[in-house]
Formats: sequence, structure tokens, C-alpha cells
Amino acid sequence: MNPIRTRLVHAAGVLLGAGLAVFLLAGARPSADYTSLPARVSVTVGLTGELGVTPAPPKPALASRGILPGATPAQADAAVRNQTGQELTVGFRAEAPARDLDGLLRIRLSVDGQTLADTTLQGLRAGTRIPLALNAGVERTVRVELWIPGSITAGYQGRTAAVTLTPVVRIAG
Repeated sequence: MNPIRTRLVHAAGVLLGAGLAVFLLAGARPSADYTSLPARVSVTVGLTGELGVTPAPPKPALASRGILPGATPAQADAAVRNQTGQELTVGFRAEAPARDLDGLLRIRLSVDGQTLADTTLQGLRAGTRIPLALNAGVERTVRVELWIPGSITAGYQGRTAAVTLTPVVRIAG
């Protein structure tokens, strides 16, 4: 093979390789659009001496990696059992180290169709207004639902919240 033809073949190979590399890099470049990056939230129900909780901490009752505005609420159940010989009333207060989702994340707590709370994470930091009545030895299932309203357009992207629902227990009566 003559030297000119060899140089042309090498040059064509280099150009083809460089073009292919540019094409692959352009196609693999991550998008700068972060609007679809979901929020991640976990909810754990705290333990007290008076109550048994299933799932028991540190296992979360709910762990969602994909909360987006307007999407179907993430939901899970946690069982709460009165381990005392007395009737109790139980409220719940949210505790979360990060406050990024406080005004954005909605939380609903309900038992057998009765709503104990339907508020933001920030609102639930003050506690539920309606307590759960638990007779001695009785177990009830608390439904936890989380969502971000469809009207929210920013502030949730890539945020995380580790929420603990801390029981506020009182003796009934």
C-alpha cells in the first residue's frame, strides 16, 4: 500500500473515531432539567413505653423515593398497640431534621376512615388535633399518606425528609 493512501486511511479513521466520540458524549450528557427529580421521604413511628409499634423503628413505616407534585399519594400502614392496662389517647407530632419540605409535603394520618391530621409537614410539627383513643391491649392501624400538591412547581426537587411521628400519649379520662 502506498504511503499517501495509508495516511488517508489513518486520517479518515481518526476523523470517524473523533466524530463518534463527540456523538456519544453529546448523547450521554445529563439533562440540565431537574424539574422531574422527585422528593424522597421516609416516615418512622417512634416508640414509647406505653405503645408497641409495627414496623418497629428504625424500620420506616413508609419509604418513598418518588414523590412528585400531583402524583398519587404514597401510603403505608403502621400498627399502634396499647401495652398498658389503661385507656390512652395518642396524638402524633412530626419531627424531621431537615425543613426543606415543611410547607410543600402534605401528610394525612387516619384510622378506620377517621382523619387525625391532614396538613403539611410543618403543620404536623405542632401535633395532631384529634387524638386516637386506645383501650387497654387494643391495636389500631394508622394509615400514613404523603403527597405534594400539583400546584407546587419548585422547591421539592431532590429533597429528602426523614420524618419521625412521635406519639404523644396521655391517660384517658
